[in-house]
Amino acid sequence: MTTVLVTGAHCVGADILNVDVFANAGVRMLGVAHFFDNDLGGSSSGLKKIGLTEYGKQVVERAQRKGMFIDVAHASPATIDDVVRLASRPVINSHTGFQGQCNSPRNLDDQRAIAIAKTGGLLGVGFFQPAICEETVSAIVDSIQYGIQLVGEEHITLGSDYDGSVSVRTSVPALAHARH
Repeated sequence: MTTVLVTGAHCVGADILNVDVFANAGVRMLGVAHFFDNDLGGSSSGLKKIGLTEYGKQVVERAQRKGMFIDVAHASPATIDDVVRLASRPVINSHTGFQGQCNSPRNLDDQRAIAIAKTGGLLGVGFFQPAICEETVSAIVDSIQYGIQLVGEEHITLGSDYDGSVSVRTSVPALAHARH
């Protein structure tokens, strides 16, 4: 089965039963926020940088009961903390970087990366400039290595963001052939 992701749970709206509709339709990952704060919680690029709202906590808990993973890519630090506290399944950050490797507000600090890994979760290393600071294969490899040293290889995956709104200047075949 293909994993379907809803990025930003804006489409859940005010009816929590929409979580069931998405789960029944095959959605297996739910991103709680995208480029702006919503009824569930704060975005990393939102105005308030709030955590999960009470409704957001209910949605996260229901989604996990329905077998969905929660994706905290684009979530505010407070939202990430709240999702990790509520985690009954591994938490995912599908496309990110590490502040210790590339100090960008888009990236995770070490504490949150470790907290996500402790849930059994995955951290997808992005290929885009705000995640790796320079769009080169070497920068991607450096970020992957940083993540492996921080949380272990079982928690690091590729999070290119090819389908996102950013340009990506490298390909997976180029990365596979990189010598670092």
